[in-house]
Amino acid sequence: MNKHYGGTLISQIKQLQDRVFNKILKEEGIYEFNGQQGRILFSLWKDEKLSLIELSKRTSLAKTTLSAMIDRMRKNGLVIVEESKEDKRNLVIYLSDKTLALEDKINNATKRITDIFYKDFSEKEAKELDRLLIKIKENLKNE
Repeated sequence: MNKHYGGTLISQIKQLQDRVFNKILKEEGIYEFNGQQGRILFSLWKDEKLSLIELSKRTSLAKTTLSAMIDRMRKNGLVIVEESKEDKRNLVIYLSDKTLALEDKINNATKRITDIFYKDFSEKEAKELDRLLIKIKENLKNE
């Protein structure tokens, strides 16, 4: 059996990334949310309004985990949650004005963590890493 350390390595990278990103958020003056919640906010930044189901798919968070996080974020004024006009059983989530006002700071924080990820990588290495990570993500999604 081949020994692969990718799963352990990815877990360690994720933990380090969370720690570094939370530090960057504080340095940018963003105290309103943490890195985990940032995944949700970044998905909402791309699309103005998303259903809970679509947000779950895009963030790879289980609906129960996502629901609890969204509830805390709603209470903190980061997102707005409404019933869908098409289907009252579905929720639609979008960013609050409070969160939208943080756009420049969030863009700076995102650029900083991306720069750290790819520091000392050639363009070719960065593209290859992206390709391999996408492949791992697809492998996991298909399970």
